[in-house]
Amino acid sequence: MDALNDLYVWLSGLSPVLVYALLFGFSYAENVFPPVPGDVALVVGGMLAGIGVVHLPVLVVLCVVSGAVGFMTVYGVGWKLGPALLDPDRYRWVPKDQLRRAQASVNRHGRGIVLANRFLPGLRSVIGLAVGMSRVPAQSTFLLATLSAAGWSLLLCGLGYALGDNRDALARALGQVRTGGVVLLAVLALVGLGFYVRGVRRRAGVEAALPDPAPDPAGLAPARALPAPPAEPVP
Repeated sequence: MDALNDLYVWLSGLSPVLVYALLFGFSYAENVFPPVPGDVALVVGGMLAGIGVVHLPVLVVLCVVSGAVGFMTVYGVGWKLGPALLDPDRYRWVPKDQLRRAQASVNRHGRGIVLANRFLPGLRSVIGLAVGMSRVPAQSTFLLATLSAAGWSLLLCGLGYALGDNRDALARALGQVRTGGVVLLAVLALVGLGFYVRGVRRRAGVEAALPDPAPDPAGLAPARALPAPPAEPVP
């Protein structure tokens, strides 16, 4: 709540061009440096659009572009460094446990995890690395990352625009959005588990349906071929 108030007071005293530039930077940096409060910045941007400091459509487009480009920056790092990111003696800035969880999510859900990445707290900061490590094609990754950034930017900027200066309601709504992200992550995990169990059962059913080998009518095992006699030495 304090961060939201402080950022609102600070940005509301700046020129629109500078506000656009700073919000673009916040949205980009959130992907590269996760401690950056990108969520709060998007909500504050919507609030400023509500009082006429900036235009909402321009703000949303800038945040979508910066969010997608930020994701692709992290994706490029994952592509270049690959499995070395999991080496416990290297790249200590990478949260290894989170990266392993993100990799498991990519393996389980495929490209769909890129579409959901903005709504997955705790994983979204490393999903780009995991997707790059998995060598998911860049073109489809950029498209899905853009769609994810669009949904997230519209949601948070729209909240700020709709609720305006009602900061208590905004703080509650932002908390509910984050909780919804946790629920989404749990749903994805359950769906992945369901598909896994279904696949195991299907394979077991196919194996059970295979006919048993036909018994030998004579009750004898097939005769084993005798080894060839050694060749006679050439005089």
